[in-house]
Amino acid sequence: MLKQKINRILSLLSAAVMMTALPVSAGAENIDVSKVDSTINVRVNKPYLNFVIKNNSGLNSIEFTDLKLALKNSSGKTVAEFSDKDSIKKIYDDRMYDFSDYHAPEDLTYFPINEKYADIYDVFTPDKYKGRAPSGMLYNKSGGGITDENGNVYIRPSDEYYYIYNDKDKLKIIDRMTVPANTVRVMNDKNHVTLKDTTTFFYLKPESSSTLRSDCPSGKPYKLYEHGGEMTDLRADAGSYHVCVNGCISGGNCCVVPKTSVEYYKVKMKFNDAFPGIAKSDLTIDYYYQNEKLKFDLRGDQSKNCFSAMYVSGSVLSSPIPDKDGYVEFWVSSQTLSAYIEYDFTVKSKFSSGGGGGSAVVAKFPKKVEKINSIFEFPQSGLCLYNIKPDTYTLKITSPALARDYIVKDAKITVTDTKKIQKATFTIEKRPLLLGDCNRDGVIDVTDASIISAHVKGIKKLEGRNLTVADVNEDKKVNISDVGMITAHVCCIKRIPKKYV
Repeated sequence: MLKQKINRILSLLSAAVMMTALPVSAGAENIDVSKVDSTINVRVNKPYLNFVIKNNSGLNSIEFTDLKLALKNSSGKTVAEFSDKDSIKKIYDDRMYDFSDYHAPEDLTYFPINEKYADIYDVFTPDKYKGRAPSGMLYNKSGGGITDENGNVYIRPSDEYYYIYNDKDKLKIIDRMTVPANTVRVMNDKNHVTLKDTTTFFYLKPESSSTLRSDCPSGKPYKLYEHGGEMTDLRADAGSYHVCVNGCISGGNCCVVPKTSVEYYKVKMKFNDAFPGIAKSDLTIDYYYQNEKLKFDLRGDQSKNCFSAMYVSGSVLSSPIPDKDGYVEFWVSSQTLSAYIEYDFTVKSKFSSGGGGGSAVVAKFPKKVEKINSIFEFPQSGLCLYNIKPDTYTLKITSPALARDYIVKDAKITVTDTKKIQKATFTIEKRPLLLGDCNRDGVIDVTDASIISAHVKGIKKLEGRNLTVADVNEDKKVNISDVGMITAHVCCIKRIPKKYV
């Protein structure tokens, strides 16, 4: 049935435009996932019921093949019909599938990408830290991945997904602090005074504001030279703020002020490891201003050619100067373990003056690679209804003649909202019949005597298990003796022992 549905669905491939490649960060094609630090298992299937129908009733092969069965939900509505014990005839829920013939991941290779995709695979929600910027990403080595129009991610068994995220254990953490809610904390390096940096200042502009300039929460721009070596707490409403260094904004990164307190780590890294591509190995930068080649030294005199940089993570701003070995110490939020620098160039020489040309660069931290194993358990035998709604179901015999004589043992099964394959065995057994009760009303009376009498006279012949019930003396024949025994029972002359056959 699923293969037939797939063939019908192929005509809907135009709907694949709804499904887009999962975005991965720039340069993802160069990511090395040959060394995996850890693995996690993720089940990507929907609830399903795998079951077999057994014959313990003495039904002959023809009767069992012709057996008509229906699976009904708790409301009594038929959700699936079975033409025999080995096949599903019809499914009445368009989102449910016959999975009986699917036994391995490669069986799903040709399932089309369309609006039915979500009925096969469960939504995978990436971890906020591991799978989303700025701290991490979700990377699919085998392709772009699948998201729907609402941004939900789906992982197929054939996909090769990885979390690649900043690894706290590989960072050198030298200090910790907690920053209160609604606070921007500025950690200023005293060397801005030593290096005569009278240029660098910043202010914060609410991200949601269209105003070109907005003062710091303190009421005026914050000048680093005036606060050498200080820690300053600025009160601010919760939200996102652009850090305007020397009046300029680069990129879409923001200082984020939370409503709760947050722990921060001070990390120590070489500047060129954390922010590769900005400076040369000696931490100098060649910069052209109005066709003049200028040199900026991140550790040198800033009174003329000044390199202004603010390091931002969460609601903490720091301004470290690299040491003699090229190391910087800056603060990162424990919530995202990410940081960026907002920088700007200022020229003050006798030939030219001005500024600009800065940018925003996200810090490059050591990464952890975690492989995501997609677990999808396939049925190996029997029948299987896939994407079945959690409910209590009952398997019933719908063949009228056979329903009188046979029952389904343990006919009820409760399907729960779990991704583990749920299994059941339904057994067809003989319905217990009271010996002598030919009309199946639970008592032996004159009506039963009349039914047997009509059979003996050839007026209305009994067949099937009715013959077994009518053979009261169990001599393998139905005759006048059986009529006499029931008559004696009804007249209380001689009772028939209560017996089920």
